[in-house]
Amino acid sequence: MFNLLESVLKDFRSCFSREKAYAWFVICTIGLLVRRDFLGVTSIIRVLALNYTQYENLVNFFHSDAWKADEIRNKWAQIVCSKAPLVEVDGRIILLGDGVKQSKEGFFMAAVKRLSADDFK
Repeated sequence: MFNLLESVLKDFRSCFSREKAYAWFVICTIGLLVRRDFLGVTSIIRVLALNYTQYENLVNFFHSDAWKADEIRNKWAQIVCSKAPLVEVDGRIILLGDGVKQSKEGFFMAAVKRLSADDFK
């Protein structure tokens, strides 16, 4: 697994104009993969046991001119297409995803005119 992660992260090197920005990208990516909470940069600092003095450097990485989000997104799409098996039906790629984080209960839902308690029995 570590070899795959290393090869994927190396593929992103071309998206960065500076070596330090790329190094922070690797740190951020690994930090986001292993974090236990969702407190942003603080989570990355904590889970990787980085010195607290690196907080500003990590924050500055996200505002750096050394990389562009569009390039990283496009590179990610290229990597996924080259390394992951894609299923096609009639020439179209099938992508599965589940965006539901938690169940929702309620009687008011978009595009539903009427919903009653009898519908749940």
